Amino acid sequence: MSELPQFERVAEHVYQKGEKIYVIDENDYDIYAAHIHDVKENAWDIHFPEYPDDDKVFNTTSRFLVSTPVNDKIFEEQDKIRLELEKETEDEEEEFQEEEEKKPTKKKK
Repeated sequence: MSELPQFERVAEHVYQKGEKIYVIDENDYDIYAAHIHDVKENAWDIHFPEYPDDDKVFNTTSRFLVSTPVNDKIFEEQDKIRLELEKETEDEEEEFQEEEEKKPTKKKK
């Protein structure tokens, strides 16, 4: 990883139910697209469309980013890299599977 991205933070933004946002990963580098599913007192129920198993309730908005042109660009750049890495992994898995299928099977005596 290189230096941390320069995220654009919007001071005093009030996050609303249904809003499209980005959530900063715990590594403080990656951001992920999310939607605010529900808002209660000091609780934001967040849905990650690409990673629904990671949906969770946050007790603070400190890792939230508003969708702005700056943050959109950072997300698009990061998502492009994620997609490339995912494709490389899939290609490697396919190659491994093909090699496994070529190996002769042992016959039982």
